[in-house]
Amino acid sequence: MDVTALAPARCFAHDLFVEGTTLVQDTTTMAVDLAGFTSLTERLSVWGSHGTERLSQVLRGYFEGVTDLVVEAGGDVVAFGGDSLSILFDGPPRTTVRAALDAAQRVQQLTAATEAVAVPGGSLSLQVRLGVARGAVATAVARSGGRLLPVHVGPGLDLAHAAQEAAATGSVAVDGSAGPWRSGAAATGPTRVGPRLTGTRLTGARPSGTRPAVDALLPAAL
Repeated sequence: MDVTALAPARCFAHDLFVEGTTLVQDTTTMAVDLAGFTSLTERLSVWGSHGTERLSQVLRGYFEGVTDLVVEAGGDVVAFGGDSLSILFDGPPRTTVRAALDAAQRVQQLTAATEAVAVPGGSLSLQVRLGVARGAVATAVARSGGRLLPVHVGPGLDLAHAAQEAAATGSVAVDGSAGPWRSGAAATGPTRVGPRLTGTRLTGARPSGTRPAVDALLPAAL
C-alpha cells in the first residue's frame, strides 16, 4: 500500500469533508520514527541524484510495509513526515491499545527483517522507535481553493510522539495515558515504569518545562 496515497479513514467515517465539521475524541495513538534517518541521508548523498533516488525507494518501500501492518491491525495512518508516521486507532481503549502494541511489535519484526541499505563504504541497517499513547485528537479538513488537507492535533498525538522520543532505538515506549489498558498486549522482557506526561493543550503544544515521560519501555522484539 502506498502511504502517500492514503486519506485518513476517520475523515470518511465521520463525514469530515463537510465544511465546518470537526471531530474531537479520545483515541489510541502511535508514533513511528525511522531512527538514523539523518545518517542514512548523509551517506547516500555522496552518490548525488542516485543516492537521492535510492533514499526515496528505501523510505517508500519500508513505510508501505509498515502501513500495511498498521492497517491490518485496524490503525489509521493520518500523517507521513518523511521519516515518521502518525497513526490513530479509533475505538474502545482496551481493544485499541492492545491492537497498537501488537502492531508495534510487528513493525519491530518487519524492521529487523529488512535488508540493510548499501551506502558508500558499507551498509546501514534500518532501526525504528515507536511510541503508544491515549488521548484526545481533533481532526478537521482545511480548504484552500480546490485543495483539501486533513489536519490532526491534540494531546493524544503529542503524547505518542513524546513517548517515541523517549524510546530507545528498537523499542516501544508506552505513555502512562495508555498504561492502564496495556495488560495482555504483546510485549517482551522487563518494563520501566515512569510518570505520565500531563497538561498538553489541544493545540498540540507541549507545556514548557515538561519532558517526555513513559509508563513503560518495551525492548525490541526477539
